[in-house]
Amino acid sequence: MGTPKQLLPWAGNTLLGHAVIKAKELANDTIMVVLGAHSEEIKPTLVNEAVVVTVHKDWEKGLGTSIAWGVTQLMQREALLDGVLIMLADQPLITSDYLSSILNRFKPEDQSIIATIYSDQKLGVPALFDRCYFEELKELTTDMGAKEIMHKYKEKVVLLYAEEMLADIDTLDDYRRLYAANHLS
Repeated sequence: MGTPKQLLPWAGNTLLGHAVIKAKELANDTIMVVLGAHSEEIKPTLVNEAVVVTVHKDWEKGLGTSIAWGVTQLMQREALLDGVLIMLADQPLITSDYLSSILNRFKPEDQSIIATIYSDQKLGVPALFDRCYFEELKELTTDMGAKEIMHKYKEKVVLLYAEEMLADIDTLDDYRRLYAANHLS
């Protein structure tokens, strides 16, 4: 993209700042931001945020390793977590209401995974994992994220449809189109 995706402007903030705002609107527990590429440039933008920032040095190995790193760091800070909600900065249309609907479906100790289902029937994030999956999340090593865990325990997965909120940003053209469609000129 030629620039850190997380720092692209969105709704008077950046993509990452916008995601942090949505997470904060849940008024829940610890918000941890896992940074990888360009962390030295991105980290200062979070100084005034009430978040825990951790830098995953092996981010190039894929999303799964970043999830593993984040869960490991979170468990070291918070021993009594019921679950972990995973979201990405490049899904700016996800609302705090949608995130709340994920939290509302979650029942601690129910061993559930509350996942988002995409129009192509793939499972993904935002997703909430019960604590019973933490050890497996900590072992992720691929770029598939946590999809393998979702498929392994598909009988425990509760699906939520995010519909039009699922646009994500993989290219600068994706960003420009999404930005133009969601911001007044």
